[in-house]
Amino acid sequence: MTHRSTRIARSVRTLRASALLALGAVAACGELPERPPRVGDALPEFSAPLRLGDGEMSFADLEGSPALVNVWATWCPPCRSETPYLQQLADELGPHGLQVVGVTVDNASARGAVDDFLASVGASYTQLMDSRGVTMDLFGLIGLPATFVVDAEGTVTYFDLGPVDDGNPDFAAALAALLPDGVTIPGPDDVG
Repeated sequence: MTHRSTRIARSVRTLRASALLALGAVAACGELPERPPRVGDALPEFSAPLRLGDGEMSFADLEGSPALVNVWATWCPPCRSETPYLQQLADELGPHGLQVVGVTVDNASARGAVDDFLASVGASYTQLMDSRGVTMDLFGLIGLPATFVVDAEGTVTYFDLGPVDDGNPDFAAALAALLPDGVTIPGPDDVG
């Protein structure tokens, strides 16, 4: 076998392995949507183990109150920098009905790093463990972080591909639209 034939054979094996992994991800969450969800679309069907406690949580469990879903990873510096702000949103807006849910796409072997990081910044909002990165495919993500604001019916009302801690007035307006009148949306500069 020539050197070129060997490279081609390796490439074919790699493609086959990638296809099998993709099929496994689809089997884990059902079918992938035709396109990623955007404003006006329902959140896709998805469930994953809870970081704390037993059991799983699904996106369907969010229905009934507005939610902020943030897809992130410990190896992502912008994800790490926005986490204190997300915790502040959970602390200040949770009593007004907003659910804040993180979905970490760190692999299973990074569980200790996830726990250590969240403890170091005092993040206690709900976290789902998506160790296979299924949400990356469901949302059509090519980078992190990504944040989706969802109304009580499970419809996406806002999404941002990038950190939410940039003081974006559209983000604040999207949250305010789903909460009772008069609720103040804290800005990222308010994080103490």
